[in-house]
Amino acid sequence: MRTVTVQSIVLNAASRAGLDGASIDNLSSTTKTIMLDNLNIHLRTAWELFDWPDLTTTESRTVQVGAEGDAYIDRAQASEVEMGEVFNVMQDNPTVSASPRQISYALDTDKIRLPSDSPATVYVRYRTLPTIISATIATALAQTVPGFLADYCKFMLTGDLLTEDGQLDKAEVMASRAENYIVAEMDKLTFQQNQPRRWSAQVTNY
Repeated sequence: MRTVTVQSIVLNAASRAGLDGASIDNLSSTTKTIMLDNLNIHLRTAWELFDWPDLTTTESRTVQVGAEGDAYIDRAQASEVEMGEVFNVMQDNPTVSASPRQISYALDTDKIRLPSDSPATVYVRYRTLPTIISATIATALAQTVPGFLADYCKFMLTGDLLTEDGQLDKAEVMASRAENYIVAEMDKLTFQQNQPRRWSAQVTNY
């Protein structure tokens, strides 16, 4: 997956808003702090807006059993990637099964609750957690975000700066461009590549 640095997003947005984006040093610490804080919001919004293939994964997880025989999976497990939103829990490996059997589940804060007769190993399709932009400016600027979300973030950050400057009409244009861009990205996946929601339908309960 192609990535883009946070610094390039900040500089691009600053230039679009009429600031001197030739160098990061040309922006005040206050401006950079506000932009980075807003970037966290916009990035999370775009990240969780759609089940982007690059931001979702399917992994086998071991089912845990509680003292009362209840079956569950902790979202955060030692030596495992912490799970974000859960889309599917399956009995079969979807990479080798065309119609993986679905297992009913319930979300309970930090756990995925499963039927007591679930198999020892299941396959969970979930969204990875959004990148959190650091509160430390130097660290944040060196971070990267998914390239396909970068333009959305650029337009939204530009709109934020224009709003602060009282240029509400121009800010609205930027927000509209951001929305059009992200919708186009979703449409491209849905209608051209047929990528998202490949296993979103409930096939059979375990």
